[in-house]
Parts: sequence; structure tokens; C-alpha cells
Amino acid sequence: CKTQLAIVIMVQVLQQLSGNNAFIFYQTTIFQAADIDSKDAMALAVMAVMVGVTLIGCVVIDRLAVLLGTFFFLDDVNHNNVSWLAIFSAFLYIGSFSIGVGAIPWLIIAEIAPNE
Repeated sequence: CKTQLAIVIMVQVLQQLSGNNAFIFYQTTIFQAADIDSKDAMALAVMAVMVGVTLIGCVVIDRLAVLLGTFFFLDDVNHNNVSWLAIFSAFLYIGSFSIGVGAIPWLIIAEIAPNE
């Protein structure tokens, strides 16, 4: 029982340390830096992707690469028209998180926690 509790606590802590909350908080700032006019609509779209992929993540667990850092590199070296990379990376990050780290802790808790 102590081992199960330790696993539950560990996966929840690791989920919180993944940086997802920071990304969600700063996504409109990221979109603003990418010169996207409809940053609020894009933030809403990212959250819709999060919900949809979380549902898929409860069935299928997979890992995807995260490319968000590439946007900041390309933006820093003054490449034009990298707005698409910010949008794609945001969708990819939220999708990856929702498939893996976002859903897994809740599935593990449901499997190892006693029903009583």
C-alpha cells in the first residue's frame, strides 16, 4: 500500500514538473511573439486539441517530439514567417502532453489504487 501511494505521488509530481502549466499560461505571449493576430482564438484551439488528444491518450499511449524551442531559435536569427511553427509546436506539445504525461498518472492511479 505504501509503494502504491509512493507511485501515485511520484507520477503526479512528475506531471506537474513537466512544464505544461507554464506553457498554458504563456501560450498567448508565445503567439503574440509570433505575430499571430488571433492569439486568443489560437489559445482556445490549443486547449481544444488538449481535450481531444487527452481522450485519445486514455486509449493509446505514444510519444511525439516537441519543436517549440525551434521557434525561438528561428525567431532569434530573424527568419521571416515562422508563425506557423509556433502554432504547430503548440498543437504538438499539447498533443504530446495529453497523450503521455497528462493522461498516464490518472490511468496509473485508477489501476493501482484500491476500489474501497
